[in-house]
Amino acid sequence: MFKTFLFFATALTLVMGFTFLSTVIPAGNGATPSPASSVFYKKEGNPDWLGVKAGIRLTADEIVRRYRAELGLGLADQLELLRADKDDLGFVHYRYQQYYKGVKVEGSQLLIHEKGGQVQTLNGKLVRGLRGEPAPVVSKQQVIATALQRVAAHRYMWEDPAAEALLREIKNDPTATYYPVPQLVWVDPAFGQNPENFRLAYSLTIYAQKPQAKKWLFADARTGEVFHEIDELHTQSTNTPGMAETKYHGLRSIITDSLAADSFRLFETTRGRGIHIGNLQNTGDTTMAVDFYDDDNYWNNVNSNQDEVATDAFWAAEMTFDYYFEKHSHPGIDGDSMALRGFVHYGTDVTNAFWNGAYAVFGDGSPPATPLTSLDVVGHEFTHGITDYTADLIYQNESGALNESFSDIFGAAIEFFADPDNGDWEVGEDFLLQPFRNMADPNEFGDPDTYFGDNWVTSSSDNGGVHSNSGVQNYWFYLLTEGAVDTNDFDRPFEVIGLGLDTAAAIAFRNLKFYLTPSSRYADARFGSVQAAADLFGDCSFEMQQTISAWYAVGVGPKNPTMDISLAGISGLEPFKCEVGNTEQVSIQLSFSDCDTSLPAGAKIPVYYQVNANPPVWDTVVLISPLAFGDTVYFTFGQPIAELAQPGIYTLTAGADLPGDNTPDNNLREMTLERIYNQNVDLAAVDMPMPLPGCFLDHVPLTVEIGFVGCDFIEGGQPLEVSYRLNDGPAVSEAIVIPHDLQRGDSFLHTFEQEVDLSEIKNHRIEVRATFAPDTLTANDTLPVRFVVNPVQMIENDYISFEAGMASTDSFYFHTGPEPRAFISTDAARDGLYGFQVTGGDVVTAFFNNEVVLPEVTTVWDLNPQFKSKVCFCTNLHGLADARFKFRMKLTYSPIYNNDLAISSNLTCA
Repeated sequence: MFKTFLFFATALTLVMGFTFLSTVIPAGNGATPSPASSVFYKKEGNPDWLGVKAGIRLTADEIVRRYRAELGLGLADQLELLRADKDDLGFVHYRYQQYYKGVKVEGSQLLIHEKGGQVQTLNGKLVRGLRGEPAPVVSKQQVIATALQRVAAHRYMWEDPAAEALLREIKNDPTATYYPVPQLVWVDPAFGQNPENFRLAYSLTIYAQKPQAKKWLFADARTGEVFHEIDELHTQSTNTPGMAETKYHGLRSIITDSLAADSFRLFETTRGRGIHIGNLQNTGDTTMAVDFYDDDNYWNNVNSNQDEVATDAFWAAEMTFDYYFEKHSHPGIDGDSMALRGFVHYGTDVTNAFWNGAYAVFGDGSPPATPLTSLDVVGHEFTHGITDYTADLIYQNESGALNESFSDIFGAAIEFFADPDNGDWEVGEDFLLQPFRNMADPNEFGDPDTYFGDNWVTSSSDNGGVHSNSGVQNYWFYLLTEGAVDTNDFDRPFEVIGLGLDTAAAIAFRNLKFYLTPSSRYADARFGSVQAAADLFGDCSFEMQQTISAWYAVGVGPKNPTMDISLAGISGLEPFKCEVGNTEQVSIQLSFSDCDTSLPAGAKIPVYYQVNANPPVWDTVVLISPLAFGDTVYFTFGQPIAELAQPGIYTLTAGADLPGDNTPDNNLREMTLERIYNQNVDLAAVDMPMPLPGCFLDHVPLTVEIGFVGCDFIEGGQPLEVSYRLNDGPAVSEAIVIPHDLQRGDSFLHTFEQEVDLSEIKNHRIEVRATFAPDTLTANDTLPVRFVVNPVQMIENDYISFEAGMASTDSFYFHTGPEPRAFISTDAARDGLYGFQVTGGDVVTAFFNNEVVLPEVTTVWDLNPQFKSKVCFCTNLHGLADARFKFRMKLTYSPIYNNDLAISSNLTCA
């Protein structure tokens, strides 16, 4: 690819920004790890899924009160109980919401699972290391005004008294309203766990009636700017027995409300707080809704308006209630008998159905489509409501795909339950010429059946592909029910033996209700369903093994473990310590997985630890009793860590090397150790924020950042000397004082009174030093040499290029975010010997960890600054009338942005 820019200018600074993405495939979920714990261990090394170490008995309340630090939470973090659910197996599942400084952390919940008064496991998406003050600048009224501009409408739901009354009736809450109530939250738009990505915001929902829209908005609490939105419309009495001739399911028995001997309506209260289907009369306005009536309770109301579909929706709603109550002991939408309310004849020629947070709405379809009131679709939409009251999966990216998938799963399960002769794995087959999804073969309609395999959607459309990427869990459920022998998109052969619909659905529903949180992803769905199978049928049960096999088949997680020893954790060491010495010992935790055999007593497991690249220290674990599936053994190396006798930052690697281990990938763990002398005098030159490289520099300020790297704190007011040298010239020194008390990690800036002269056209060399008399640790007193460029003069027919391979000659410089690497390389050359090469960092792992927001073309430069690079070509073009900038691009592949590479150019270094 060849590009040319033509400029008529006397001076030029051309800035090019690059967004590159790598193809590194992640090894884990990348969540911020919790600290080493004496109480918990990470299941399969995953910090989001924890077990309690053997011999320790704790209640959920004790964990929340006494062990928050072991979960990685600080004093400013709170866990507030949302609810406690008791199941038929005797478990009590406590669901906690994380708050930081009294403000909700959006999407961050912790589930603690207790049985017999003793915690068994914990899981969730905690955000560790949050910082900031909950100090909003804009008012809630300002945020509402901005939100209404964002979601403009002719009429909003709270302006409709009938809609407000209906909401209060359905919610059984006299104060319920659609009027937006902004709530202060901490939020990451990608709902990840990196604390650096969270910002203080107002969360609010705007529900418009004309046109129909429901948007969950996040507005910056300091500026009022709406920076993220999520579409929340999840598309797609006297009780008397009656009969209904339905459109899709033949003659069916229903229960209706008898108003008189010759008057019946589609309403009943034998199921929870009721089933009610209304008629919107081809509008989107609930004030226009009326009831359906029949004079003899034999509902054969076939007419040109297709009113017969009302009984389809009504009977399907009854069957949905019966299915969840009979199969899962879950009555109503909320598990507490909440009514199932719906409306048919929505709009004109609308091929859509959706759950709006309170009730379901079904369109009549646009020919050739017919009304969307089939059994599986009605079950699908009401299941969105059940998801709202259980995992509450955020309708975006992977959590949104899981949300859609659970609706497909239970829509199919309800169809097989209520109409087994016509049950199938297709979605939409009753009202369309062809279905729009096939759970048994998602690829048939362009959906993926393998995680990040063929057809996986990476764009931001459809809330991040929620209706397509749902195909992965859909296929998992199909395999778990029916079984199959095949090969997935990554050429991995698999065999799954089906468990039947009821067993598969029991596992899926237990996962949805008790193990998933709002920001759960596919890895969490695997963990939760495996734990659900273990709860229901036992560890290493056939059902649990098939659950794992089905996930392996769709590309999520390893196959069923056979002879697998994993190193689940390193303990006994503090990451940071104000002490040096050679007495610290390494303790490790080994976990065994093999559903067929156990390791016998006397078996030997070679283990080792290694510090940096030094020779490993080997030892042997000798079992004193057999090790079965899920068992854990703890071991402490006899030889202490000799390297810690000297201060420094060390990488400690621990590993196990069991002969015959079929899954060696999980045998290693690393942790970083920092050891310093127990002192409070070490001041370091940390950075030189100014001057930055630039064009046509003259006399400019020079600023140095000085940091305290002692153990506790250092008092302010003490004298020190700072100095700089330009181009190996004489030192310019200034005497200053520490401006205030500094805690470890704190720093301060000092700008020299004497500016530095960079007017000469050259590559300037600057050295900066900080000298504090009591500080004898001088290795960090001087910054590495910094270079600042001033541009060369161009003459007629002259050119600059990368060919010298040095910035000083070619007169350019670059800045990058924390993730990319940018440098001059022969590998980057499109022509000639050298080229400017940028690698984007491990964006795939970041994407998997919800740390990347997929941009549109217009937002690519506003999002994901951690992956952005900038190169500035700084050239003096004085006297030239015709200057051209040319470059060739050599592209690499990214599975996230596909083949896209974004480049921007302008005439400023700002």
